[in-house]
Amino acid sequence: MIVNAEDELKAESAMTLFNTPATSRHKRTVLVIVALMGGLFAVAVPFAKHPLGELEPFLPVLQSALITSEAVTGVLILGQNRTQHSLALLILAAGYFFSAFMAVVHLLSSPGLFAPAGLLGAGAQTAAWLYFIWHAIFPLFVLGYCFVDPRDQAMIGGDTRASGWMAPAMLAGVVALVAGVTLLCTVFEPFLPVIMQGNQDAPAKAAVSHVTWLLSVLALVGLVWRRRQSRLDLWLIVIVCAWFFDVGLAASLNHARFDLGWYAGQVFGLVAALLVLTMLLLENSTLYRQVLAMRDRERCWAIERLRDSERHFEAIFEQAPVGIAHLSLEGKWLRINARLQEVLGGVAQLQTWPDFLDLLHPDDAANGELWRQRMLAGEVDRETQEQRYVRADRSLAWLRITAALVRDMHGRPDYFIAVIEDVTSRRLAENKVHALSREMARLSQLQVAVQTMAALAHELNQPLSAVSAAAKAAKLMLESGHWSTRRLCEMVEASGQAALRAGAVLEDMVSFINQGKMSVDPLDLNELVTTLVDSYRHHHAATDYAIGLDLQAGLPPVLANRLRIEKVLGNLIDNGIEAMLDAGGDGEVRLTVTTRNDRGSAQLSVADSGSGLDPGVVDRIFDPFFTTKSRGLGMGLAVSRAIVESHGGRLWAESPPHGGAVFHLTLPFAP
Repeated sequence: MIVNAEDELKAESAMTLFNTPATSRHKRTVLVIVALMGGLFAVAVPFAKHPLGELEPFLPVLQSALITSEAVTGVLILGQNRTQHSLALLILAAGYFFSAFMAVVHLLSSPGLFAPAGLLGAGAQTAAWLYFIWHAIFPLFVLGYCFVDPRDQAMIGGDTRASGWMAPAMLAGVVALVAGVTLLCTVFEPFLPVIMQGNQDAPAKAAVSHVTWLLSVLALVGLVWRRRQSRLDLWLIVIVCAWFFDVGLAASLNHARFDLGWYAGQVFGLVAALLVLTMLLLENSTLYRQVLAMRDRERCWAIERLRDSERHFEAIFEQAPVGIAHLSLEGKWLRINARLQEVLGGVAQLQTWPDFLDLLHPDDAANGELWRQRMLAGEVDRETQEQRYVRADRSLAWLRITAALVRDMHGRPDYFIAVIEDVTSRRLAENKVHALSREMARLSQLQVAVQTMAALAHELNQPLSAVSAAAKAAKLMLESGHWSTRRLCEMVEASGQAALRAGAVLEDMVSFINQGKMSVDPLDLNELVTTLVDSYRHHHAATDYAIGLDLQAGLPPVLANRLRIEKVLGNLIDNGIEAMLDAGGDGEVRLTVTTRNDRGSAQLSVADSGSGLDPGVVDRIFDPFFTTKSRGLGMGLAVSRAIVESHGGRLWAESPPHGGAVFHLTLPFAP
């Protein structure tokens, strides 16, 4: 896998003075430097008050070098902050810019350099107070750097927008601070304690110098006890030690300007600043070389990973169990694997192959071209289709082709990649399955037709036999001359009833076959039930059963064919009456018809007090030609369910625990 840009940035950000942990070698180097400075400090202490003559070029040259060194160091640290976005580095850079600006102000206000009393409206105490405030505030910046946890990079860490305005704000704050200190030491100089009497120290100077000296000590302690010391921390220890020695010789242990301690302290500060700047530049160059070396290694690793990836791709491409091809935008073959050669018949040279679309069956080639144009137009990124192709022996085979358009780095179409699988065997198997399914459906239809004809013949045989018997009896009676009008009427009536029964059987069959051909209108279901039940009560007044009604008032009309629903209701009532009479017993023989509003549709229920339904046949009683009666075609409930479902309703049965059977049907309300 190739190393991405984010990984490289992380590696680069780790290779900085701020983040690189200090090694033992760096610590030994810094310890030697601090020890040498401490030795020179110890040698100079006994002679600190020895007076020397005033060297006029000394202070301008030294301050100019110090200003340049501090400013360049601040710029270097600010440059590291551009990649780290660290609040700690921002505080440290502010300290160095403050030191550079204060060195400028101190140089301009020093008496006798540019004016007898100094520039900027300086007074007798201005230069001395600027020196002490300068050397007291810089350690405070170092302490601020120490108190910010480097792992919290901080408060501006991941927000590049915040870091963009923080640096200018820091510089503006430093300028404002320097301006405030300058104003204090010039305009308000008469109100400050006297610490210099000419070039000699005043008694109050000792207290001010010792406080300044103590702040350097606190900054040094903060750096030494810092949890994660980096290389930058070690060089800050050197600079803080130099400030400690500078203040000690030039302000605390000496006696006046231009004595040995004053000169030695100034030199200490400059040498330490130049030493730290030099080491920062060397460290930066070293780290830069390390970053370049690291990038070279990463580049080598990336190349090796790329080669591994290519070898891995080659292995997958060649050993894949399906055909894989690269095609030009015009459909010409660019590259194929071994499996595809097997699928398409194998060739000696790729250039001899016809274009991809030319391999397809003529009826599928146009679709393949449309497919290619759609991907080039950006309508689809990937397509999968099954198409026919013509083999070398002119036989047809089926290919499952999944193609995708590959784009270059600029988003322009580059080439097609296609995964091709021979699915001829599956297609042939599916065709066989479909043929068998059609044959089974034909045999099933034939079986249903045979069953229908057998059942119809069986049901029609009895009424037609009765008609035939009645006709023969009437003929014999007439031929013998022994006949009576009453007897002939009975035979004719029996023949008519048998003929009507045969007609009813045929009507059931026709209704089942033509269940979808009907007209529907709004129908008052309660009125239909009441009328039908009244008819039963009128024609069967002397029977041993009763029909009760429980109709919900205000039931909305349903959308139905009145004759069809009347037939369904009649079937359910007849079945219930027959079930109760067949069960016998001494209990009450009662049928109850109920209507209810069932969540947007009308529900009608017919409950009887018979023996109930056998659980084994509840799911089968609606099947055509299934019956539990000794005689009957077994089409009544099948026809009834077909009629209800053609109305958009549902018909089902259940057998309650207390006995009997209940048939429910639902019909949609009329709009």
